[in-house]
Amino acid sequence: MKSLRSNLSKVIFSSTVASLLFVFSGCATSWVQKSPEWKPEKSTKVLLGSYRVTSSVTGDCFLSLSEIIDGNTCDEGDEPTEGAKKFAEMSLATYPLVKKHLEKYNLYVSTDKKRTLNMGTRDNTERCTMCSRHPADRKHQWIHPDGSKYSFINISNAMGLGKDIADELKGDDKEEVFLSAETYLQHESSYGLWKGYLVTLSIKILNQNGDTVFQAKGQGNTNFGLLDSSYDEGRIQNALVEAIGAMNEVEIENEISAITSLSASTSGAMN
Repeated sequence: MKSLRSNLSKVIFSSTVASLLFVFSGCATSWVQKSPEWKPEKSTKVLLGSYRVTSSVTGDCFLSLSEIIDGNTCDEGDEPTEGAKKFAEMSLATYPLVKKHLEKYNLYVSTDKKRTLNMGTRDNTERCTMCSRHPADRKHQWIHPDGSKYSFINISNAMGLGKDIADELKGDDKEEVFLSAETYLQHESSYGLWKGYLVTLSIKILNQNGDTVFQAKGQGNTNFGLLDSSYDEGRIQNALVEAIGAMNEVEIENEISAITSLSASTSGAMN
């Protein structure tokens, strides 16, 4: 019981610190940071710990202008709607872009589902994201099937909370590092008619000791469409390419900040 209280206090304190750090963090929208002690070799192996795509849009009824004109309505059954299926397809298509982007930094991502299952006791998903009807406070979210349901994208760099995660993910390669990333789609509108998304890519990499050795954030915008909140694959991908391009244009900071927030959604809340 004492251990439980101690862990609970640690989580509450860490969450408070994370919230304060977010408030006082800088306003730069795109940046890349690398630990000065970390000097990856020509080819550094990266294990996918978690990758998710999250939308600020709630519920599961996503109708494009053409669907509205055709008279389509939201399904009320338990099966995923067509919009949910398209969201999953679009989300899966974003992963190769993120993976390719990391190669610029000599980081080569691979998966090992057996090891990511070691993090199975943690879960900070938005829950029931493929149901056709669910409470309005649940965001639409897709999680890479070879990654964990737990995103460590927002764990505090100042609290040393990454050690347990790294210990659970470790394999035979002592130089391997661990990735958590998220593509977040912030729904935007102009005059309530023209709709689009601000797309934010957030990346965090931990080393074998659980220390953050690389973190980055970039943003891009989709085109605006008339009454169109759809997740067209090309639309989101183009904005993600823009976000990645923004990362490529900034100078790499030779430090890991403890006050720069990666938070773009609430899905990374510490559990």
